[in-house]
Amino acid sequence: MDKIDIHIVSNRSALQGVSSVGEERQMTMLFADIEGYTSFTESSQPYDVVHILNRYYYLMGRVVEKYKGYIMDYFGDGFLAVFGLEETENHALDAVRAGFDMRDELQKLNKYMDALFDKKFAIRIGINTDKVILGTIGIENMRKLWLLLVTE
Repeated sequence: MDKIDIHIVSNRSALQGVSSVGEERQMTMLFADIEGYTSFTESSQPYDVVHILNRYYYLMGRVVEKYKGYIMDYFGDGFLAVFGLEETENHALDAVRAGFDMRDELQKLNKYMDALFDKKFAIRIGINTDKVILGTIGIENMRKLWLLLVTE
């Protein structure tokens, strides 16, 4: 209706060319969080918690990228990754493979954790494939992906 609307609609983000208007796609979402994370944070020093969480996200992020996924958001010890931004036909299989590799990477983290803190983590992973509306939200340098499940 005005210059702002024109700018918002015509401005594509660096996130795979996804528009702020949104587009319908079939995608796979993977959610993961650490089981027992709260008790770890309650019994650990803050710098240790930050370090371990960064190490965890480093390992898991590399797996997600390996399978052509993209981490949309982090929330505490959980994250949401999407597969299918590149519109591959195998995005569901990629997410499942990523889940298995994440479990393997967690074993590496657990060796590290056990040596330093006498503690091990388990992760919970949920995977869903569905039709979504995918878009971006935010302004120029602060864009995030967003998605909404399409209900019929």
